[in-house]
Amino acid sequence: FYVTHNGRVGASDGIIFGSDTAAGNILNDYEEGTWTPTCESDGEIGTSQYTNTYTKIGRVVTINCDIHALTNITSSNPIKIGGLPFVASSTSVEYGSTAIHGERLDSSLIVAFLQYISPKWVIRFRKGVGSTTYNDVDHSDLNDSGDNNMRFSLTYETSA
Repeated sequence: FYVTHNGRVGASDGIIFGSDTAAGNILNDYEEGTWTPTCESDGEIGTSQYTNTYTKIGRVVTINCDIHALTNITSSNPIKIGGLPFVASSTSVEYGSTAIHGERLDSSLIVAFLQYISPKWVIRFRKGVGSTTYNDVDHSDLNDSGDNNMRFSLTYETSA
């Protein structure tokens, strides 16, 4: 095996699996980029401290996000973030979940997950997961002038 001039590995032009042809097995749907999260609940998102990025391989998308300086940190409404770089694969109620780094939410375990709220998907957050009671992460949970941000990664599947 060797790497060809176009970066593919294989006998002559790709990776061959069993009796398949190389053309049918080439990883040709890889993309990296940046995305801009939006606040779909109360207020706006301030300027991110870090670049919000995504990696898409086939139908699987991983986003990295810095929710920084929400302008409304007093509302008791749950935080909802939109602006996903790709549409999720279905309109089921909840989809995907990952633990996140919440800088000022005490010792509570936080998860981020996608939820379809017609007509779009939004990212939501829950705190206290793993205990018998858990709650939404509300805007007021970030009411700390010194640190009102969250950073997380979330992986989900697209429809195409």
